[in-house]
Amino acid sequence: MRGMAKPKAAEKYIEKQGLAPPSKEAADNRTYRCTSCGKDYKKLRGNFRSSQSPFFQGWGYIPICNRCLDHYEKEYTERLGCNDEAIRRLAMHLDLYMDETLLAASRKINADNSRIAGYISKANLQQYKGRTYDTYLEEKAEAERMNNKIESIEDLKGIEQEISQKTLAFWGMGFAPDDYVYLNNKYDDWTSRHECKTKAQESIFQKISLMELQILKAAQKGDKIDGLMKSFNDLLGSANIQPKQNKDNSLADQNTFGTLIQKWENEKPIPEADPEWADVDGIKRYISCWFLGHLCKMLRIKNTYSDLYDEEIAKYTVEKPVYEEDAEMSFDDIFGKAEEGKEESTDASGLAGDGTE
Repeated sequence: MRGMAKPKAAEKYIEKQGLAPPSKEAADNRTYRCTSCGKDYKKLRGNFRSSQSPFFQGWGYIPICNRCLDHYEKEYTERLGCNDEAIRRLAMHLDLYMDETLLAASRKINADNSRIAGYISKANLQQYKGRTYDTYLEEKAEAERMNNKIESIEDLKGIEQEISQKTLAFWGMGFAPDDYVYLNNKYDDWTSRHECKTKAQESIFQKISLMELQILKAAQKGDKIDGLMKSFNDLLGSANIQPKQNKDNSLADQNTFGTLIQKWENEKPIPEADPEWADVDGIKRYISCWFLGHLCKMLRIKNTYSDLYDEEIAKYTVEKPVYEEDAEMSFDDIFGKAEEGKEESTDASGLAGDGTE
């Protein structure tokens, strides 16, 4: 295909369609017809303008010749009353990337080229490679969306997406509705995968979500994100969730129990147990009483442990009962006292018998 500036694009398109490339003889005899005036041309270069539109990739050129483009520029200028509007209308029809900077630069044209020719040449520069009228529409929609940022509660009226005042209070004003949805989704995703119990952790995950939004917007604009990525990694380090930190935590199974205790105490202290699980079996009191308390009692150390031991021992101690009247009891109290007359008679008869003998 002699005379084509982009033969590779055409050959690639033909290959995708499953068609055999034309022979050298057929390529030499081939002509290119303008779809507007119908004139045939032997070469594309110099007669047609290059195009980045996917609709014209078979040629790699706009299928309207340069003479017809100049004609339509004049016609639209007369119809719309503005040359800028004429360029915009042609850009829409020809699937050209529309940019106000290019539009202003195209005003500085020489006598040999029309304005539409200068605009197309600048739109085909390397920095605009792959951009079409669809790209312009997408950028315009994004700019309009960014201009519709929520600055107050009143701006919420008429917005389909539900944005609560709690969301606005958490993220602050100045974001577009889609941004709030993105931030909420990112924050929920981070906090569902990692621990977030303190105010500091909540603040870090909030900043991580905001940083992700900034990185996304910078990448969409083609800006450099090196500085943003460094800040993002610093935030991950503050939250102890960097990939290398997670890798170290994954090696916990290979550590000894004592090493793990030291690691947990230094890096992530073990939280207090819930009251219902604090001391189910009473093992703390058991050790304090029967081990520490008994040891203190043996060593005659007076402290809370020994007092606790005495209290527990008192529950199981049995003392011999002591009666205060035992010492005053006599034989008469037990067997009873004899009558006085009988006692004297007995004594007298006993004495008399002794004297008779």
